[in-house]
Amino acid sequence: MSPPKATPLALEVTDGRKTATVVGGAGNATVVVAPGGSGGARSWCLGAFLPSGYPASVSSDYLSYQLWDSIQGLSSYVRGMLSSQAMLAGVGVGSATATPLSAVFQFFIKDFSGMLGGILFAASQGAGLDAHAKQWRLLADVMNDIGLALELASPLLPGAFLLLACLGSLSRAITGTAGAATRMALTQHFAMQRNAADIAAKEGSQETAVTLLGMLLGMGLLHFAAGTQTLLWAAFCALTVLHVWANVRAMRCLRITSLNQARLGLLLRHYLYQGDALTPDQAAAQESLVPPPLQRLLRALRLGAAGTPVVSMAPQLASLSLDLRRQLATLLQQAAAAEAGAQQRRHPGGGSKRYLAAAEEGGGRGFGCGPDAVVLLRQGAGPRDVLEAYCAACMLAWQAQMAARKRSGLLTSWPAAAQLALEDATAWLAAAPASTGYKGTAGVQTCTAGGYEAFLAALVSAGWALDRTALLQGPSRLSWGSDMHAE
Repeated sequence: MSPPKATPLALEVTDGRKTATVVGGAGNATVVVAPGGSGGARSWCLGAFLPSGYPASVSSDYLSYQLWDSIQGLSSYVRGMLSSQAMLAGVGVGSATATPLSAVFQFFIKDFSGMLGGILFAASQGAGLDAHAKQWRLLADVMNDIGLALELASPLLPGAFLLLACLGSLSRAITGTAGAATRMALTQHFAMQRNAADIAAKEGSQETAVTLLGMLLGMGLLHFAAGTQTLLWAAFCALTVLHVWANVRAMRCLRITSLNQARLGLLLRHYLYQGDALTPDQAAAQESLVPPPLQRLLRALRLGAAGTPVVSMAPQLASLSLDLRRQLATLLQQAAAAEAGAQQRRHPGGGSKRYLAAAEEGGGRGFGCGPDAVVLLRQGAGPRDVLEAYCAACMLAWQAQMAARKRSGLLTSWPAAAQLALEDATAWLAAAPASTGYKGTAGVQTCTAGGYEAFLAALVSAGWALDRTALLQGPSRLSWGSDMHAE
């Protein structure tokens, strides 16, 4: 008589691997451990460098990002060895005329400049680092490249050594500030099981391993080059190209589902053009990786595309142009009158809304000299109000740009349905959620893509998290209409 066949009763899976099976037969049950299921070197390495519960505990873009980040980190640490040697040569290590006090003083000035620069950078740009993590992370690494290049070049120009060393320290201080701040934002993005601390700890282990490897390769390169400047600079330039390329690839593979101003503007523009929503994967491939201050500079120099308007959220009235002040004052007057007359018409200008939006004539002052549109937030405005306000401001800015082109006899790239939507943003924002289109002021169906609520529904279906927005706002809030009587 043949023995009874064992029947699997339970299967154990650890970190995505089958590690044990519970089988039963003839009244007995036993645990069968899979080969390597009890651990071993592979399990130890995974536990040392990957978060517990990987891959279920992190987002799907974690591994690809970490691989590219390790490549760029390795490039930085190899070049760091080259720049360290250059700095030591610049302060006179190996020279009979150099004194320890002189070297210490030069390092003091260099470090002092970097620390001061880091404080000033955090004070001026700190609020935007979390909202634009991709862009500032890439800029941080570019500034690191600049700092390393300046430090490597400093001993070649003895008369300007201290100046170059200070500029290099300043660049790397910006790298440290922006890099640390954006690393926190990205860690929160990767954490799927409230395990940000574990992810940060394992990233530290990964960075330590890459640092050790980079130091070894850097020492080998220094020994091989043996002071040959041409060879050192050739290796430095090649590693810098690799560093920038790896950083761009790392940023492009990030699929962040929260909405900042750049992503929301990109999504709204695409929706008005195509009638559907981009997925996070598609948006990651199209999103600009240039930080907002540099985008505004490029626009001011007429080197950047129009793209997403620059919207100033909740600024102080004193900071606005006279044209915008007049527009907003008129809108405030209309909003107060609408409430006094118990009118509930829904529109970008106010009424019962918790925001006011206005655009510069022509869509902006000289392509980047100021905001293209402004949003004033009412006391008590919540995240949903901010989201709608930003969309309204973008549409008003695009409408102003389109009108300016038409007055100049130029063609617009907006399709006909989108033009109608921009010309009557009031109706687009007020369209019923279930409608496939909306009624404009002429009473006709003007856009098959639907209105604002349909746009939000399309974003949710595409995988965007509307409850996680990072739309930069100023500190000012206004009271008007019934708010004034309540006070």
